[in-house]
Amino acid sequence: MKPLQKQTIKYWIIAAKALMLLLLFLAIYWQLFYNAKGNAISNAFNKQFAAKQIGYLLLAFVLVAFNFVCETQKWLLLTKLFYKLPFLRAYKAIFAGSTMAFFTPNRIGEYGGRVLFVPKKHIFETVAVTMVGGLAQQIITLLFGLVSLFILKDALLEKTLFTETQFRLISFINILLCVATLVIFFNVGFAIKIIAKINWLKKFAKKLKVLQQYQASNLINVLLWALVKYLVFSLQFYWLIMAFGVPFKFEFIWLSMLSFLLQTLIPSISLFELGVRGNVVLFTFGAFTHLKIEILTASVTLWIMNLLIPAIIGAFFILKIKVD
Repeated sequence: MKPLQKQTIKYWIIAAKALMLLLLFLAIYWQLFYNAKGNAISNAFNKQFAAKQIGYLLLAFVLVAFNFVCETQKWLLLTKLFYKLPFLRAYKAIFAGSTMAFFTPNRIGEYGGRVLFVPKKHIFETVAVTMVGGLAQQIITLLFGLVSLFILKDALLEKTLFTETQFRLISFINILLCVATLVIFFNVGFAIKIIAKINWLKKFAKKLKVLQQYQASNLINVLLWALVKYLVFSLQFYWLIMAFGVPFKFEFIWLSMLSFLLQTLIPSISLFELGVRGNVVLFTFGAFTHLKIEILTASVTLWIMNLLIPAIIGAFFILKIKVD
């Protein structure tokens, strides 16, 4: 490639990075100041926090870093078979993935953010193992969501959140998804055999052979990190509910898991997820407490802590990547 062409490409990449950062901040401004659900956060923060309440808020915020440690460890378990990433670089890659995911349906841009931190020759492997890691997280969400459905069955039907038919349909779909994702997850290597038989995909089969190297023990470890991440996320929500002065009820544990399940099942883009998340939380918690604005604000704050702030941090990591 000629020097002039390389220089032109560099300028285009720099411009794309700047545009991404601009769009990110415009999205933040719109979500927090023009979105009706986003305005809930300012309403709740106007009240005076007690010392204990501030403590809950700080505890939830501290867990954001640990949440990303869990995701990093999960990803490192998957990538170590083809490339040894330093922990700090992998940690930055997770944040960068959050930035790219912010603008894409169902967070598929996460793959694009992470591949920026690995050598170009490992792009296909990185995308493949990131999908495996996402599948692990999906399994945990589905399993806990299924448990919450059966524990809350009587209450959900009594408060008419679901009819009997709707409950059976959601439960059936969830069980079906649980079984399907578990089978796929523990047989990811089988995907290579299928790809190798499709003419236009054969060239990718060699790149993805890494999937055949995973043993059940490796995949179980990945699931364990996904479980820890899920529990950390749930604990954050619990502390945020307490921070905004909502008297805790035992049902809230299962309601939060049910809301996580419903949010997972509804296709969305992180950029517009605040409205979806708010509606789901109001739907699940609304029949169990009159403090709807406080519950909604806890959910909005959880979104800000785990999606919006990491997206901003990741944007700066992306900007600092050198263009070759």
